[in-house]
Amino acid sequence: MSTLAPARDTNCLIASALKVMTWIEIKDRLPDAGCMALVTDGLHVTLADWTERDGWTLGREDKAFGITAGVLTHWMPLPAPPAQGQREA
Repeated sequence: MSTLAPARDTNCLIASALKVMTWIEIKDRLPDAGCMALVTDGLHVTLADWTERDGWTLGREDKAFGITAGVLTHWMPLPAPPAQGQREA
């Protein structure tokens, strides 16, 4: 059993959920400083932090998959959290 399978499955689920959201090309616009965002290299989707001083900050696990700040192509803001008291049935 591959240890990468759960990560691929998670990426597929995230990618499906994000089809209704809009990706922003990094070359066109960057998020506000200190903003966490979803980012992609065109294959993987992960979280990253953006600051003007450091650029994109990715986790160690992302680098293990070959995702680096230099290969990112798009980003999107995180959705707002559910309203207080809102729960799934």
